[in-house]
Amino acid sequence: MRINTSGWVFVILGAALIIAAYRFGFPGLLPVGIVFIGLVVFSLLAALLTSSQLSAKLVADAPALDGTAITKVGDELVVTVRAANRLPTPLLPFDLTLHAKPGFGPDQDAHLGSLPARGYADVQAVFVPTHRGMTGIEKLSAAVAGPFGLASSMRSVPGSLDVAAAPAEVPVGYPQSLSAHLSRISSDRVSRGRGTRDYFTREYAPGDDLRHIHWKTTARLGELAVRQEAEEEHATAIVVLDGGLPAPAEGEASEPSPQFETLAAAAAAAVRAYFAAGYDIRLLCGEDDVRVEARSLDLPHAELAISQADGRSVPAGVHLPQNVETVIVCADRGSLSVNVPARAHVWAADSLEIPAAGTEPAVPKRWTLTAGRGR
Repeated sequence: MRINTSGWVFVILGAALIIAAYRFGFPGLLPVGIVFIGLVVFSLLAALLTSSQLSAKLVADAPALDGTAITKVGDELVVTVRAANRLPTPLLPFDLTLHAKPGFGPDQDAHLGSLPARGYADVQAVFVPTHRGMTGIEKLSAAVAGPFGLASSMRSVPGSLDVAAAPAEVPVGYPQSLSAHLSRISSDRVSRGRGTRDYFTREYAPGDDLRHIHWKTTARLGELAVRQEAEEEHATAIVVLDGGLPAPAEGEASEPSPQFETLAAAAAAAVRAYFAAGYDIRLLCGEDDVRVEARSLDLPHAELAISQADGRSVPAGVHLPQNVETVIVCADRGSLSVNVPARAHVWAADSLEIPAAGTEPAVPKRWTLTAGRGR
């Protein structure tokens, strides 16, 4: 709470009138002085009351998981604040300040006009995350002016917003096409034509639909054969993010190395590239094992895991299959606790010069999905 300049003028003037009433014997000045000071007190109490009845809700224009908005470093994120007046009387114009957490940009100020009784108003602010990790809006504060503008109240407004900032987009090339990968691992029994569905033929069984008889195979075998659609094939790509740090003791936090930001950016780029190519994704990130189905809305799950990654190693005992597209992003190839498939892309920080802390993550040009396997 504070008294504005005009309020202090009223206080000084009121005090002077009261003193003059007693000092010089002008009783008519006494009630005038009391009114001047009373207006300031009334404005102060009204500002305190109205600010206590102000509530706000924060909504980000981005996908959200468990109340956490998902965005990328460098992307503009529009945050909508819905301020509500819980009083049965109108609320005068006020200023709202959004206090950002580290890495979410500077604090934002917004001015809202008068709110009707039990009404609300929306105001938008734009934030740009500056680095990977968990960030957002820590708190809100409102400066509400009392009647006549003589006093104001600065008060915290309940409300916060959690945001996960995933690494920015970086180029890592294009992975092997989905059709080429499927043709390498598929069975010879599956026939592919110009249509959108694959099928195989089998011997007729009682109850089969006669409309599915495959006459060419029937003529060749001399027995009734029917066409059966093959189950849709999904190729899987595995992305491993291993920062090389052991699991911290209970109550301790794990601090990733400065190079880990580049590793996280490379892993996020690989996940996005495979997802865009139509692959199912399996992300191994520390102790997290995240599955993302192709052509689904699950990509934010992987981006959230990478945003929260703290550089821990993938637990020992995880076995990586050989016949799967695999990208291993690690701090040191020699410290990996998982097996390395023969055809895997291995992007190791110990083999290349990685920018130190304080610089933007820059993925080395050699780390590309279109290059040969290995380092």
